[in-house]
Amino acid sequence: MPNCENCGAKWSWGDAFKISFLNKRKCPECGKMQYVNSDFPPQKYIPLIIVMLIAPLIRAYLNILNIVYILFFVVLSLLALIFLPYATKLQSQPKQAKNEDKPAN
Repeated sequence: MPNCENCGAKWSWGDAFKISFLNKRKCPECGKMQYVNSDFPPQKYIPLIIVMLIAPLIRAYLNILNIVYILFFVVLSLLALIFLPYATKLQSQPKQAKNEDKPAN
């Protein structure tokens, strides 16, 4: 679970789930605004992408029923949503746009 960068309070699963979609939320303990850290490494999605690419091939060779195939992707999507808050990282400041980092001429 993510921790508040300001006070160090551990967020609940529900609060972490909400900030995953809203990208900002006040800390339930200290009341300071927290933002989702957008430097999330994309390597964490590689296993999910591999499964989603291999599943249609397995279905074609094993002649799996459509309902089983759809159920597989529904369960996979639910698992991704359940574990999303565990991968969320917080920061106290919103990420600055790249254009703002460059000095003006």
